[in-house]
Amino acid sequence: MNNKLINLDQHTFQTEFANFFKSLQDRVATKSSEYSYASNAFANFNSAATLKDVDPRIVLDWYMTKHLISYQDMIEKIDIGYKIPDSLSAEKLGDLIVYLGILHVMNVTKNKETDELPF
Repeated sequence: MNNKLINLDQHTFQTEFANFFKSLQDRVATKSSEYSYASNAFANFNSAATLKDVDPRIVLDWYMTKHLISYQDMIEKIDIGYKIPDSLSAEKLGDLIVYLGILHVMNVTKNKETDELPF
């Protein structure tokens, strides 16, 4: 099995990278309209946090864990020759990155509310 990636020039890499992150911005905009309100970006997380009596960041971790397990399932197939489709890679990795971005904004927001450190 060939364990090396192809050579990729910096321009092509930068273009792919920028396109991927642009797709994440588009995904956040779409998902925001589905899971939150203009007045409350964290509505879904806050509702679940109230229901389970935990911090909304813990809820985010629960949601993200599902995506992490799905990602791990995909990666574990590489050694048996599984080729990860571009669309599946973008979806799985994109979801994880979006959740990490949301967590960052949650932490910044929480820190503005209190002097508490996020971790």
